[in-house]
Amino acid sequence: MAEASPLRARRLLAEAWDVYRRELLFAIPAVFAARATVVLAATALVEIPVTVGHLVSSESVLNVTSESVDVYLGPLLTAVWAGLGHHLLVGVLERVVAAERHGHERPTLRQTLHGLPWGRLVAADIVLTLVIVPGLLLGLVPGLVLATYLACVMPLLSMRHERLRSAWGASVRLVRGSFWPVAGAVAAAWVAQTVVLGAVAAGVYALTHSHPLEVVVHGLAALVVLPFSALVPVIATFDLLERRGMAPEPRY
Repeated sequence: MAEASPLRARRLLAEAWDVYRRELLFAIPAVFAARATVVLAATALVEIPVTVGHLVSSESVLNVTSESVDVYLGPLLTAVWAGLGHHLLVGVLERVVAAERHGHERPTLRQTLHGLPWGRLVAADIVLTLVIVPGLLLGLVPGLVLATYLACVMPLLSMRHERLRSAWGASVRLVRGSFWPVAGAVAAAWVAQTVVLGAVAAGVYALTHSHPLEVVVHGLAALVVLPFSALVPVIATFDLLERRGMAPEPRY
């Protein structure tokens, strides 16, 4: 089967926005479910970076000072922790898009969460966060390349229940040949999310000079903003699969 015309970043964003507008009220509790699940799972791993931080700050390891830890390790751990749950949301929203693609009524949140490969999704969320966030901190280009080639991992895990390694390989193969439109859509969604959340947080702090309130408002704003950026890789995955005649069977 000949492949259809190439993807367009603008169309991916437009379709993601269309689904976002219709499903926002559903997606907000989905953000709660995704973030809570991954953060709880990752809590058991907190002792590892904390221990590493203490070791590095003791100057007996790599002769690095505690000030260096505050400058480099602290922001990295904060960024990783803040990113947990975002990728799992992609896997959850895959089921919403699947229902729409097949013309079915959207499943309830309980139906959406039931039967997901939670272990693989949570593990993939943690791994992707640990891979992509440092890439973004090292520079936009390596972070964007990683985020683009791995954009289909979570939707594939959700729809096919594949092993993590095979989902990574399948994602790279799907994106290859359509890198630029996928990268453009992923980058645009990420920039929009970053700008909106940053502006909200900065505005609240400028008015109140309260860091705790800034954090709370930032978290509430994220509940509204994150579903849009999460929908972009889901839409891209379905389009890439359909262009190769590999769209999954309807499940709802």
